Amino acid sequence: MKTKINFLSAFLLTGSLLVVQFGCKKDKIEKPAVTVPDVETSSLYVWDDNVQAKTIMYSDGGSEITAKGVCWSASSNPTISDSHTTDGSGNGTFSSSFTVTTPGTYYLRPYATNRVGTGYGQIESEFKIESSALSSLNGIWDYGQFEFKIAGANGTFTEINSGPWLSAKNGGFISIGSQWLKNITEKGNNTWNCDVLWFAGSNEVVQVVFWSSMGIITLSDDGTYFTLYSEATYNGNLYSDTGTLTRKQKSAAKSTPSSSNTSRWGGPTMCGWY
Repeated sequence: MKTKINFLSAFLLTGSLLVVQFGCKKDKIEKPAVTVPDVETSSLYVWDDNVQAKTIMYSDGGSEITAKGVCWSASSNPTISDSHTTDGSGNGTFSSSFTVTTPGTYYLRPYATNRVGTGYGQIESEFKIESSALSSLNGIWDYGQFEFKIAGANGTFTEINSGPWLSAKNGGFISIGSQWLKNITEKGNNTWNCDVLWFAGSNEVVQVVFWSSMGIITLSDDGTYFTLYSEATYNGNLYSDTGTLTRKQKSAAKSTPSSSNTSRWGGPTMCGWY
């Protein structure tokens, strides 16, 4: 009988220990799995050949966003292997802007990339570029030293980076938003007449700006660039100049200025040192 009591006591004690042991065990907490980001385009606007999109980022997937933007193609379900913008990194709503220079129907999706991969919007947007948009001068044009925007009959500076026009800006003769071209009037056959702002100076310092009414714009057949020919009379002398300017695309590098001018008046900057 004593043996049974000891056996039972040992059994109960062991059971108590087991209860204590399993009762104190903590469940393992698993971290949420990292997934690709969740993004969706909230608005899309097309103005001539310029496209602007706004994207909402619903989730970063649990990992840092290293790249984001929109991609587009003439085929459905575009990816970053197609044309795309790069609009920074990090979370949050973002905006994209780009130019399409070939008429047709296009499809667009937003994207965002983290360490797992790239996530795309589930809703695909469709937009059209009409041929008439590319026959228009409206848009942003790039010369490398500066950029300007043509809207209707006027062309205004939007960015001034270097060269003589930077000197003109520093001298107070022009500013961002100042006109470089005005009175743009269509002649036909991809040709326009316009007034062009010229300047002159010495020792690489602009001393005067003035207008010439003898400007001729000729747009390329594909709408990607135009040549500007201009004449101006200064101090009784007649000067002429020709330059090429490129329609700006977000993914394009700065174009290399080209000019046929051999006088002291320089390229499509329409200027000269004396």
